[in-house]
Parts: sequence; structure tokens; C-alpha cells
Amino acid sequence: MKSDSHKLETGPYRAADAQRLGIITSTLCLKSWDNKHLDADLLKALDDCLIILEAAAFVGRYDREGVTLKHATRMSRVSDAVLDSVAESMAGGSHEAGRVFHRELSGLHIVGTVIFEPLAPEGASALRGGGKRRNVIVGHAALCFYAKFVPAGADRERMITFHGHCTSALLWQVLQQRVRVFLPVAPRVAERYWLDARKGPGENMLVPPWDSRGEKALRTVTLGFDLRKSTFCMENADDPKKFAYWLDDMVQILMHIAHYYGGIFDKFTGDGALVHFPVDTSEIIDGRNAVTAAVFCSIAMQKGMAYHLGRLRKFLRLDSKVVGGAIGIDVALAHWTLDERDNPITVGRGVVNACRLMDGTKAGCVRLTNIAYHTLDNHQLKRLFVARPFTSKEFGPEMGIVAWELQNVPRTSSFPLTDERVVAQICETVWKRRGSDVDSSAAS
Repeated sequence: MKSDSHKLETGPYRAADAQRLGIITSTLCLKSWDNKHLDADLLKALDDCLIILEAAAFVGRYDREGVTLKHATRMSRVSDAVLDSVAESMAGGSHEAGRVFHRELSGLHIVGTVIFEPLAPEGASALRGGGKRRNVIVGHAALCFYAKFVPAGADRERMITFHGHCTSALLWQVLQQRVRVFLPVAPRVAERYWLDARKGPGENMLVPPWDSRGEKALRTVTLGFDLRKSTFCMENADDPKKFAYWLDDMVQILMHIAHYYGGIFDKFTGDGALVHFPVDTSEIIDGRNAVTAAVFCSIAMQKGMAYHLGRLRKFLRLDSKVVGGAIGIDVALAHWTLDERDNPITVGRGVVNACRLMDGTKAGCVRLTNIAYHTLDNHQLKRLFVARPFTSKEFGPEMGIVAWELQNVPRTSSFPLTDERVVAQICETVWKRRGSDVDSSAAS
């Protein structure tokens, strides 16, 4: 690092580029914290910064979030296909964490770095201050330059060192705030928002639901999930810490399943969650009816819970057959916004009804409101639902209200879920990240 610093001080990349970095930092950081029309404003600022740097494009890969953000300046004429090639070349490289890389690709000079975080040792060695730290790669960042903007000789090395260590990593770090705002959203949808903001208004353009023009309410399908007898599980867990880890893994499993079906993972409520499927987004991204997507998601969640409950039952002092997930689904207009921590806030009758439905649903079952049932366009799936009496705070038994119920999902093999192997893989991935051994018998 000392030699690199010396190069920066003696080359042309000293005062001028330090000044440019200052402009870039202030410009991008201000835009990255303004979540109103975030992508459009951030892209304009990024475009200006790349022009200041004489760069044609930037590509940032965020491995943990599964998202790639790429942008070429309005003057560069670098195609998306070239940017995709740059992203693939970064992911496929055998670079060490924190090392700068430089290569030529499609007439461009690619200068970047591998982004890493040091992972502290765990256990007794960490308490003693010992143990070996290891670096975990969390992403890649690269700037793309045309040859005419790349000097020769020693100046080239200084440029590569400067943009590799400083500029590309800075851009990655600033844009990480944008990535975090979109964590509730499926990665492919988060990338689509960015892509559409780059292209500007057009047919099938997507914007985040909390960024809808005119502050209008959006037709939204809401899925409510609740863990039945969670208090019983907490009281009967042989190891409370282990139960806390199990709950955290449950949330991760539910979130990844929701993302697989295009849902927005709204929030975890202690022993449950809310997931939303904006109708327009579901149809544009996956070409699927949003209620149908939500129902398939609910079946997958019940299948995933069957795997995950197999691990819980091994450390419950007393087991119970009524432990499990209950799901309610409704569709209605909803108003969207973000709170001060960038978490979605969704208000509408569909949210209320989904919660009311799941509150009266048994473990392993899925309930739909009447409008949701009649909006479901998968006739094979529709035939599996049966009418059941439904009461709530607003409607007593004298009203004769009915809901449509799919019963005993984990125990029945007849439900048409072709993605069950994906569900098992999601569970196993979450378990492995926890660092514990996967019980293969639970997912068999």
C-alpha cells in the first residue's frame, strides 16, 4: 500500500484527480440518500461523474444481494451486451480480494477491484483476540475507458492503481445504498427498475410502487404469513438461542421464496411476514397473474416450512402437531411509501384482510378472500380450494362470510408445484450460511 500511495503522489493522478473524487463523492452521496425517484436522479448524477472521470461506463456487482448495476454514459455508445460481457468477466476472474485488475475487452480498458469484507474469527479464539481473519468477497467494481483516455507507460500504471483502489470502489460503495433500499424486492425486479430508469419512459416501464407517479394507489396482492403456536415453541425450545437462529433462518427462507415468485418482502413481524405482489409488476416481469404468483408462493412457503420445521422439532421439549405456517391472501388497492429506514409501508384493505384471514387459518393451510379466489386464473389450482366459514372483528358468524381454503399443503403431494426442488435448495442454502450441518433427512 505504501508503494501505491507513492505512485499516487508523484503522478498526474494527484491534485486534479483528488479534486474530481471530491466532486464525485459529494454529488453521488447526496443523490443516494434521496429516495424519491431514486434511480432516475442517481443515474443522472452517475452519468455526470463518469464524464468527469473520462470513463465510458461503470459496472458494479453485489454478490450477497444478487444484483448487478451497470451504466454507460449517454455519450459513450457502449451497448448493454458489452456491459454484460464486462460483468461476466469480473465474476469469472480469479482475483484476490482487494486486488486491482485491468484487462481489455471489446475495445475498452476495464479497470476495477474485488470488493471484500474481513470476516472476524468466531468462538473462543475470537474472545481471546486470536484466530485467523479471512476475507469474504462481496462484489466487484469496474470502470470502462476507451483507449484514447488511457495513458502509456508509468502513467498508465498510476491510472490503474488510482481508479482500481479509489474510484471504482467509491462508486460501488455509494451505489450500495441504492442496493440496500431495494433489498425487499426480488433481485431481477431491482435490476429491472434500474434498467428502465436508464432507458426512460416507455411501454412496460417499471417504477418502484412507492415511487409511482401521482401518488396513486396501486392494485396489490398481499400475502400474510404467521407461525402458529410460536409462543409455545419459544417456551418449549431446549435452547432459546437456537430457536432465535431458527426463526432468523425461517425469515430468510420465506424472503428468498417470496423473491423467487417476484414478491416484495415487506416486513417480519416477530413470528410472521407480509409479502406484496403489485399487479402490474407481476404481469410485466413474469407474465403471470399476481394472485396466481402469490398462491404458488404460498404453497412453496408451506413446503419450505415443512422442511424447516423438521429441524425445529428436534429441540422442542414438547412437540405439537398444530405448529406451522398459516397464510392469508387478498387483493385490493394499496398506497405505498417508505419509512425513515427505507422499509416499505403498504396501507390498504388488502393488507388488513390478508392479516384477518391468516389469523383464523390453521397451520399448513392457505386462505383466499372471495375476490382473490375469483381472480386466480390457474383452474387446476382453483379446483383445490374449498369454501370455509370466516369470521373477523367486522363480521360475525351471522353474516355467513366464506373464505376459500387450500388445506394441509405440506402433507399433500397433489399440489402443482414444479419448483419444489428450488424450495429445498433455498432451505439448504440458508442452513449452510448459518454454518450448521444440514439435516438431509428433513428435505428428503
